[in-house]
Amino acid sequence: MASPAASTASAADAQAGTGPRDLSQGGRCEDGENITIQADDATPVIEGNCGTVTVEANNVSGNIAAATTVTIRGTDSMLLGEKWGTATITGRGSGVNVDEIATLTVTADDAKVTNRRTQTATIDGSRATVNTDSIDRLTINGSGSTVIASGAITALEVHGNDNTITWSDGAQAPTADTGTGNRYTR
Repeated sequence: MASPAASTASAADAQAGTGPRDLSQGGRCEDGENITIQADDATPVIEGNCGTVTVEANNVSGNIAAATTVTIRGTDSMLLGEKWGTATITGRGSGVNVDEIATLTVTADDAKVTNRRTQTATIDGSRATVNTDSIDRLTINGSGSTVIASGAITALEVHGNDNTITWSDGAQAPTADTGTGNRYTR
């Protein structure tokens, strides 16, 4: 969580018109600092505990160790990390490989997610591919996605069509399946 001093500094930067610092070339964010990545084809390695990270560029391939929030708006980007609070993927064809994500939201089509643990995941885009060890709560509203959990999916709702979900523990079946053509393997 951002320290009060870091939050104040980020707010002051925004009011001054300087906004978040661009770390497209990589570097270290201060504890709770908000940053941005704006250069297409960037390969940043970002250390430290970032606040909000916004990826505006396309074809970004890098590593963001830790962040409160990461939003990927650019297309065809792939980011690595260790622990993120919230991850939002809105850029088509983008993805993440992060050990732990508290809240994952995918609105992009063709997104790719690989991780060990997600607390809450919502997939609104189509044709997402998710490989994970476990998800506490999974909701799929999009269609044509594949989710493979080597461990538990504790709670599952599916509202889209033609999704494939495979898991080995937790929920016996979805609590809601309002779509058609969905396939479940447990």
